Parts: sequence; structure tokens; C-alpha cells
Amino acid sequence: MEWHTGMSLSLAAKLAAEFGKRHRGLKVTVHPLLISDVDERSPLWRTADVLTDWGLESRSDLAASGAFARLNAGHSPGLCPRAWDHRGYSAYTHASRISIVFLRAAVPEKDAPDSLAELAHPRWKGKVAFLAPSRYSLALSLYRFVAAHPALGLAWLEKMRDNDVLLLLTPAGVREALDSGVRPVILGRHGSYEPTGLVGVRPPREGTPLFLQATAINSRAPHPEAARLFVKWLLDPAVQRYMVENNFSLLPREDDCGKLARQTNPSAEEDFLRKVWKALQADDGQDSR
Repeated sequence: MEWHTGMSLSLAAKLAAEFGKRHRGLKVTVHPLLISDVDERSPLWRTADVLTDWGLESRSDLAASGAFARLNAGHSPGLCPRAWDHRGYSAYTHASRISIVFLRAAVPEKDAPDSLAELAHPRWKGKVAFLAPSRYSLALSLYRFVAAHPALGLAWLEKMRDNDVLLLLTPAGVREALDSGVRPVILGRHGSYEPTGLVGVRPPREGTPLFLQATAINSRAPHPEAARLFVKWLLDPAVQRYMVENNFSLLPREDDCGKLARQTNPSAEEDFLRKVWKALQADDGQDSR
């Protein structure tokens, strides 16, 4: 069975291996997925069984074309219900927030920041990287959160600009900035990193939006029964707890539903991002990157 996912591939592979242990004879092969690059003509529909990614539940074009099979999975008590997809084509299986991630070799544990506001302090000048403003859901939601937070706002972005923050267009680029040592501190997605001897993870005191990854089944899945069994397994409360305990996911609780990273009107997004870019640009109007 093939699982195409936007979550960390190393974590997804471990999760797939755990499923294989509990269901002898069923092997899950993991592949990377960026659902924004997927259309009805994509070759993945010939081989994929299960798909997981941010924004999957909002792809009404794919659901309308018959690309997804109905899950009939129901709602797991206590977990955030499928707030967007009322037709049952997807279910939320993973949750995440942006965290402060640091390279232990460059930032000792005792000195590691645990606050977004703190990152604007001069001692972090030239050391921090995070997503550039864009319509990418993670970036857009991050900047909405920052702009609305009373202790941050656009003034904080101006301080980060003066602090020479490194802006990158994709989460993969942000991660590479840390892994390569170019920037020892990043704002990265919880669940993309496992706390190890090399890397530490701290949730910002100010908080961040909740991001949910939705999972769907390919209506032309080569292994439909195995796909349904896998999705049902992911939604099992015991498996959800296992993912939390092993840093695969946060628990998407029902009382978190109002904190989701939601889509908005494109023109409103453009106007908002223009203001964000202005706060991050130098006085001469040139992009700080």
C-alpha cells in the first residue's frame, strides 16, 4: 500500500512501520506529497492509496471530480471534527503548531529561546530563519497570528527585519537553514523535528495557530481495503495518543477547532500580505532578502 504524505517522511516511515507491526502482512510505503501540486491528471492517482497533507480537505475540485473515496469514518469523540468536509471525503489525522527549533551545538539548552518576542532581541541578530510571507497556508496563518497578537504585531516584524531574519519560501528551506547550521534558530513545524541530542524544540509562550493535516483515500486505490484499515487505524484514539507520545503529532482536541488555520478571500489575503511585506522590507522599499 502506498501512502503519499506532506508530513515529515522520517516520522511517517516510523508510523507506517508501526502499522505493519500491528497488521502483519500489510506493508505501507511512504512517498512525499505536496497537494498544491496535485491535479486530476497527476500520475500519483494510478498508484497512491492514501494521501495526507495540509489543505487536502479544501480541495473541493478533487472531491467533485471523484478523486477521493468516501471514508465513512465518523467522528472520533473528543477530537476536532471535520469542520470543512461535511461529505466525508477526508478526516483530520495529524495536528501541528509552529515551534522554536534550535541547534544545540550553537545554542545551549539554558540559553534557548521560548518566546517569539524574545527572538527580536539583538542577541539573536542573524541567527533566526522562518517562512517568507506568502499564500502558503503555514506562512499565512503564522503572520495572521503575529499581526493579531498584542505582544507582537507588525512592530515585531519590523524588529525581526532589523535583526536580519532569514526569510525562506518553503518549510524545506527553513529546515535546511537549521540542518546546515546557516541559522541555529528557526520557526519550524512541530512534528517535523524530533527532539534529539542535536536539535531542541520549544513551543513559543505566545502560542501559534493549530494546523491539521487531513487524510483521504484515492477512489482508484490499488489496495482499497488496506487503505481503509490504515485510515481507521490512524483515527483510533490509542494511535492518536501513540503519535503524541512519540512526537508524531499534537492531539487535535475538540476545543481547538476555533484555532484552525483557515483560508480567506484571496483579495483580502493579498492586501494583508502586502502590509506584512512592508513591515519586513527595508526603508528603501527593497526586500530584505
